[in-house]
Amino acid sequence: MGHIYRLLRAGHIIAKYRIIPKAVRAEMPFAPRFGLFLLAPLTHIFGLRKHDNVDKRMGLALAKLGPSYIKFGQFLATRPDLVGEAIAGSLRQLQDDVPPFAQALAVAQVEKSFGKKLALLFKDFSQPVAAASIAQVHKGEMLDGTIVAVKILRPDVERLFERDISDFFFVARLAEKLDPQARRLRLIEVVATLKKSVDAEMNLRFEAAAISEMRELRDGFGDKLSGDANFSLPIVNWALTDKHILTTNWIDGTPLSDLAAVKALGLDMPKLANNIVTCFLTQALEFGFFHADMHPGNIFIKPDGGIALVDFGIVDRLSKNERRFLAEILYGFVTRNYLHNAKIHFEAGYVPPQHNVEDFALALRAIGEPLMGQGAEDVSMGLLLGQLLKTTETFDMQTQLQLVMLQKSLVIVEGVARMLDPKFDMFKAIEPLLKSWLEKTLGVEAKVKDGLEAVTELLAHLPKLPAYIEQVKTSIDRLEDIAKADAVMAEAAKSGRRHARAHTALLLVAVTAFLSALYW
Repeated sequence: MGHIYRLLRAGHIIAKYRIIPKAVRAEMPFAPRFGLFLLAPLTHIFGLRKHDNVDKRMGLALAKLGPSYIKFGQFLATRPDLVGEAIAGSLRQLQDDVPPFAQALAVAQVEKSFGKKLALLFKDFSQPVAAASIAQVHKGEMLDGTIVAVKILRPDVERLFERDISDFFFVARLAEKLDPQARRLRLIEVVATLKKSVDAEMNLRFEAAAISEMRELRDGFGDKLSGDANFSLPIVNWALTDKHILTTNWIDGTPLSDLAAVKALGLDMPKLANNIVTCFLTQALEFGFFHADMHPGNIFIKPDGGIALVDFGIVDRLSKNERRFLAEILYGFVTRNYLHNAKIHFEAGYVPPQHNVEDFALALRAIGEPLMGQGAEDVSMGLLLGQLLKTTETFDMQTQLQLVMLQKSLVIVEGVARMLDPKFDMFKAIEPLLKSWLEKTLGVEAKVKDGLEAVTELLAHLPKLPAYIEQVKTSIDRLEDIAKADAVMAEAAKSGRRHARAHTALLLVAVTAFLSALYW
């Protein structure tokens, strides 16, 4: 009953704050639509007038529902195929700003984690400087004078998230059971993806490890990382980091969320916008490991125009093949090579093989041509992805969950670039990056390198070949034994079915006789 009560409360709040657009309400069944109509007067009682925009109401509603729903809302912003473009657009504006928890609780957690009084660890420990749904950040000065950022998980946040995620699974299972469309959208996997992301965010050791890995990848790239793509990262203080607390050096810079202060730095805004996009695509394509939450609050700008990234709670990976598919698909749109683009979709398995490649290429052309002919102000990555999502049902395409975080990040990064330069053209910016990466990855030199790697791997396995052959022989012998056993079992089952039919016939005769006796 706990699921039902909490979900009814959530439904009541969603109705009260009128966050479901009219177009969506019109397609709802009569019962929930009538319920929303009855609850409409509450919007006036609670001061939510018609002139309040949907972004404001959505923020109020999700804040009322709690941190799990804020995270869920941010996650759904990546899934316009689930909630529609109107709701997804509003959710992208959602800010993860919540009141901080008490200073005494933060101090208690620090002392519990490290077994020392705060005064033995820090010379100074500030009030919260930032607070979000999962954690808050304090500025500290260590005994040696080093200034650090101390991120602390909210008390009881793990239990609350576990409870709410359980509710989300309940709804997803029910929806998939009742609605074929929900099964196509793979709602259970959607919630599982959210759970995986949130679980990682609630173990700050994982975030510390993500920072460490990103730093290793960046440093390993060395001179090949151009100045435009370069970025700074925090340095983890492992001695003051555990599951509930992450300590790093303090990043000096201006958060991009303070746009007026960034503009006051006197930097070249279009160049800065381009550098941020280059920074992200370098992570995604070159590293295959990227910061998946590059909203303005997580990007700091240094006085010289350098970029610093913070908050690595959400990161994601792309395999080598996924990176190639991504680059070729985006480059196919940029260069208007729709047939090649369609072939890549089929090669990747994104479109089921029963469909025609030329038909899908025509659908891609119908998406790309109207967009590519527009000015930068009228075309966007979000619009392209939104149009592409509309074709998924026509071609029986399932949601590619491994690309969800990447799609979200592309839209967020483009939005950040547009903040700095309203005329920023995402497709013009990414074309040279994609071309360079594809030439390097698919060119002759890359093929030779891949061939050498394959030969090296084969040679490494040659000493194990006799053992592999013996394993195969053993497996074949086992399969033959199983086949023989299956034949015996099949004959026994056949005999059993004959006996079962005979027993059933006798039972039917007995029941018929019994009923006949009653009738007469």
